[in-house]
Amino acid sequence: MLAISLTERFDQPAALWLTLLPVLLWWLSRRSLAGLSPARRWTALAARAAVIVLLVLALAGLHRVRINRDLAVILLLDQSRSVRPAEQEAARQFARIATRNAPANDRVGAITFDGESYIEQLPTKPGPDGGLYPDARLISPSNAPDRTNIAAAIRLALACFPQDTAKRIVLISDGNQNVGDVLSEVKVAAAANVSVDVAPIRYEYGNEVLFERLTAPAYAREQEIASLRLTLRSRSDRPVPGRIRLFHDGQLLPLDPQSQTGGQRVVLQPGLNSFTLRIPLTHSGAHRFEARFEPENATDDQVAANNVATAFTQVEGPATVLLLTADPAVDEPLAAALEREQIRTDVRTIAEADIDAVSLQQYAAVIISNIPADQLNDAQHRALATYVSDLGGGLVMLGGPEGFGAGGWQSSIVESIMPVRFDVDAVRQIPRGALAIVMHACEMPQGNLWGVETAVAAMKTLSSLDYFGIVAFLGLGPSWAIPMRLCDDKNTIAAQIRRMNHGDAPSFDDLMDLAFKGLISRRDAAQRHMIIISDGDPSPPSAGLVKQLVSNRITVSTVSVFPHGGMEIGTMKNIAEQTGGNYYNLSQPGDEKRLPQIFIKEAKVVRRPLLREEEFTPQVKYRLSELLAGIRSGFPPLAGYVVTTPRSTGAIELPLVTDKGDPLLANWQCGLGRTIAFTSGWWNHWAREWVQWPSFSKFWAQSLRWCMAQGSAKDFEVSTFVDGTRARVVVEALNKEADYLNFLRMQGIVVAPSGEGSPLLLEQTGPGRYEGSFTMPATGNFLVNIQASAGEGEDARPVLIRTGVSQAYSPEFRDLATNESLLRKIAEVGNGRWLDVPPEQTDLFAKNLPRTFSRQPIWSALLKWAVFLFLIDVAVRRVALDPRKGLARIRGYIADVAGRVGAGRRAEAVLTDLKSVREKVKTEKTASGQAPPAAGVYAEAGRKFEAPGDATRPSGDLTQALGGANETSDKPPDTPGKTGADESTTSRLLKSKKRRTGGDETR
Repeated sequence: MLAISLTERFDQPAALWLTLLPVLLWWLSRRSLAGLSPARRWTALAARAAVIVLLVLALAGLHRVRINRDLAVILLLDQSRSVRPAEQEAARQFARIATRNAPANDRVGAITFDGESYIEQLPTKPGPDGGLYPDARLISPSNAPDRTNIAAAIRLALACFPQDTAKRIVLISDGNQNVGDVLSEVKVAAAANVSVDVAPIRYEYGNEVLFERLTAPAYAREQEIASLRLTLRSRSDRPVPGRIRLFHDGQLLPLDPQSQTGGQRVVLQPGLNSFTLRIPLTHSGAHRFEARFEPENATDDQVAANNVATAFTQVEGPATVLLLTADPAVDEPLAAALEREQIRTDVRTIAEADIDAVSLQQYAAVIISNIPADQLNDAQHRALATYVSDLGGGLVMLGGPEGFGAGGWQSSIVESIMPVRFDVDAVRQIPRGALAIVMHACEMPQGNLWGVETAVAAMKTLSSLDYFGIVAFLGLGPSWAIPMRLCDDKNTIAAQIRRMNHGDAPSFDDLMDLAFKGLISRRDAAQRHMIIISDGDPSPPSAGLVKQLVSNRITVSTVSVFPHGGMEIGTMKNIAEQTGGNYYNLSQPGDEKRLPQIFIKEAKVVRRPLLREEEFTPQVKYRLSELLAGIRSGFPPLAGYVVTTPRSTGAIELPLVTDKGDPLLANWQCGLGRTIAFTSGWWNHWAREWVQWPSFSKFWAQSLRWCMAQGSAKDFEVSTFVDGTRARVVVEALNKEADYLNFLRMQGIVVAPSGEGSPLLLEQTGPGRYEGSFTMPATGNFLVNIQASAGEGEDARPVLIRTGVSQAYSPEFRDLATNESLLRKIAEVGNGRWLDVPPEQTDLFAKNLPRTFSRQPIWSALLKWAVFLFLIDVAVRRVALDPRKGLARIRGYIADVAGRVGAGRRAEAVLTDLKSVREKVKTEKTASGQAPPAAGVYAEAGRKFEAPGDATRPSGDLTQALGGANETSDKPPDTPGKTGADESTTSRLLKSKKRRTGGDETR
């Protein structure tokens, strides 16, 4: 880098050789500029040379450098769960006191962090009291308190620093990171001349017991005895007596028959303690275990959250199918048919079933029969989708009045894994539905937000052929927040809903009347429904409006959200009862979480047109389907089905269709699993002849076997290990001859407790040994599904390997003391200080940092000047300028303007004189006895302003008669030589050129 002064530098000084180009330019321009006058020629050359020099300086990276004399300090405050509330408050006090002496020109900022980082104050000059501003709370609502990511906080601080200051980070933490690599980020900061000081948060738990792990076999066989290994750590310097309680699938096991509490008494020695318990596994499926330690003396344990450990084991047995039904009696024919085909069936209602990723793994397939979407919460929807796509399970959905789109399953995650869409194309001629939602501000925490999100959920359950609109109190009165429209662009409608800001209305009458008119205007809607969400404050609607709603068969359902009293409840309840709708009362904390399910349920009212209840005979469309193998006889008629649309992808099979060509039976592969859609069902209404059909059992047995999950591979042994927030999976691959299976491709999916899946890649680390690892960002069960395959193409033989790990408590409760060694390493690598002193003695703004510089590029200014000078160059070459003639023209222009002003004044004076003379003449004629002309004389003139023939006329010109100017001739004087008519064309062109060029004929 080359310096041309103390403040200017070049990034690419080699480019300065290009400044010699003006010399070459002068030599090349001798001929092209020869026709210009010397002044214009030298001006053009100077402008061109300046343009080239400016461009060269810009290419060379000319910039201005200044020494940073001001300092910016950003404090990082740890608010993770490992730091107790009292210590967090002490850290906030340290930050406020230590920044009070901030110089006026320095800047101070603050960031709080746990697993995520939050900006509390950007680097700003000190507040009115010095230091941090009072509105910097130094505590943020945390989304990840069970993690500590110091590296992310440092990364965010580096991005927040201004460029024109020296920089310092002050870390206030216990140093117990469990996410990220803080030392790598500190090295980045040091390379950028940012120092990292450390103010440690000190603590240590003396007497403490924690569960290290509970180890259970990942897989076992039915009736096998499982060995559970419990590992605990005691930090006490003396024996700690207590009891271990073990829960198996939520039931306390009697480990000690003589104990009334059921727990087994143990005495923990300082350090690690291990125990082994043997538990019989009497049934197939998922077995969950939870172990707890309870000390006899409370002083022996300070943190109770880390006294628990969990694990689970999958027990293999005969393939079992879970049949979820709204009415077990209705689906009894299907369950009996599967039992006849030796398929074990577990029939449950939604309330009786455990629908989560771990519990579903005990089933080879799941059947959902005529169940509406609102009976399952969001977590259960995600669990079903994860079970199929990530864990390789099978899912069959049956129709009925509450199935598919009629049951509100549109836009759900379950729809995305099915072979048919639950919506209907616009070309289909089916009756439409119309839904209007009346939104009223609710006086509850985040009341409007809940209302908005539930309106979005209701809208998404509608078909693209249905109408949807929202009426709310906006501004000065009721209006359409979302005008009644088709749901053909749900993303746009959802965005409009989320931008709403509705208020408190005085009356329901205007709101409901507007919604009523919107519903009535959609004459092609077969079903019309209105939903009101409110706290019941507005006055009730008029009796006339209610009568109109009833006469037009518009039902109204009402949702009371935290009503104030009986009167408000009565208003909402009466509206629903009078119009045939439903009433919902949400008056307890937590009830607002039911809102999405309520709205989805109510939106189903307008989805009734999706049901087609008329008898038809199924038509075979794809005879080669595995689902129809061996079924030669015809299919009995059905009395109804739910209208759906097949997906456009070629991956689906459509073995059976209705007489209208709609899907009746569809299947496809989705991720690792398979799904089937049978749009009829409802056996005692639509399929009475089907249950009597001889092939009924065979049809459903082979359909279920096609989509069942395959069992776990027997040639693989899986082990899992947990270290903090990292889990490691080890697979040992051996065949029946105990030979190693090498060079297998192993790819897996890790399913978190939230249901989200993430990829897992296992690499071979030894003969027949494959390893992979992943991070556990939350507490709960993590399921691992690995697909191993060997060979290529059709020779590939994929097999599934299933396992999992559990994290019972936050890793924040695993670290029981300040990590001083890491904190000192951070200060050392970051060229910082160890601030283990009171805040009053801490000088965070000490100017003891290495001198730093900031740079200000000036290439943009150079380019602007280059463009300006380039225009000067063009103007000098193309426009001929004569300074003398230019000055003459300016003087002439000024004189012309002045003359016009004077002429105007003279004309005004002449006109005044003429008027006075005219009045004088008129007076004289009157005095001499001459009468003025009659009034009708001029009126009878043939033309305007033409005097009649007998009218008195002045002799000669008026101005002459009044003593004015004499007449002058317009004929130009004769000039010697050629006349204008005889002038040649060449002469005229030459004169024109002289006028344009100002007399210069050189250009």
